[in-house]
Amino acid sequence: MGLFFEKFTRKKSAKPIVILRALMLIAMFTFLIMTLFNDLNIYFLKYVFVIAGVFSVMDGIESYFHKQSRKVILTEMGVGVVYIIFSISIK
Repeated sequence: MGLFFEKFTRKKSAKPIVILRALMLIAMFTFLIMTLFNDLNIYFLKYVFVIAGVFSVMDGIESYFHKQSRKVILTEMGVGVVYIIFSISIK
């Protein structure tokens, strides 16, 4: 059981980070709704991927400040960069 699931304790985020995440989640949900109402317009979907990338980069920065392993930090930052590059490549 410990092979795939290891105990993970994460420190709580600061209040401004929690508020920022909530606002970004609302914006992401709004863009998804706008995408559906505008006949699956890809233009709004780009912003969803940008917000997802920013979420992941914020997690990477927060992991750095919580002194987690370098592998975790680089993975979270890498996923964020991939999301942002994918959003730029959408026309």
